[in-house]
Amino acid sequence: SLTYSLDKGTNKNPALIALLEEFEKYKTLKLTSDKVSFSNEADRQFVNGGWLESYVYDALCQIVQGKKLAKNITISTDSDVKNEIDVAFVYANRLYLIECKTSSDPEKFKDYLYKIDSLGKIGGTHVKKILISYHKIEDKATKERAKTNRIDIIDGENLFRLTENLKKCLSKNM
Repeated sequence: SLTYSLDKGTNKNPALIALLEEFEKYKTLKLTSDKVSFSNEADRQFVNGGWLESYVYDALCQIVQGKKLAKNITISTDSDVKNEIDVAFVYANRLYLIECKTSSDPEKFKDYLYKIDSLGKIGGTHVKKILISYHKIEDKATKERAKTNRIDIIDGENLFRLTENLKKCLSKNM
């Protein structure tokens, strides 16, 4: 079933309710006072984070016009381990890998950084890595680890200026 119960805390989160109502306007979901329903799995995946990947991809299409750009790529290692990267592209002879996350769980960011850093190593030393998060990353250790591993972060309110912030990442990595 593609119907999920909303816990009582959800109704007290006006930002989340506003976001769900926006998705409902575009017929991606149906919202009632205690449930959210999706008509298909693709809509559920889109609401669950696919929208951020699409937002980033669309912004990059404007920036890197005519360049090789792809989303939802599966990368396999020699040991047959498969991972997905949300967005990848080549710009100024460099490979860029982007992970897009909508989770608010600070513990998960360690895993996200590990994943993008590991995938970046597959592509060599000149791969540029960017973590884009819907939520602001507050944890200092997470930010420090990203800096140490040369992973740029665009998060929280910085998404309002996504195109500008992506351009900054591209220009500093040239």
